[in-house]
Amino acid sequence: MTENEIDVAWSKSVAGLAADALLTAGLIVKGDLDRVHKIIEEEVYVRLAARDRPDRTNWRYQSNQDTTD
Repeated sequence: MTENEIDVAWSKSVAGLAADALLTAGLIVKGDLDRVHKIIEEEVYVRLAARDRPDRTNWRYQSNQDTTD
């Protein structure tokens, strides 16, 4: 897969989870699920396409297991 294909697939996956969470929380109705999914998918993809990604060297993104006392 190309990097773009990976970004598209990941955007769809995240959008599905987010839209389902909004539906479960009662913030959207089932009839709006597909539209909301597409909007979220597009927004996530735009961020990825703009290279707006977490800074993996930033301490906020490390797991607790990666830190030492």
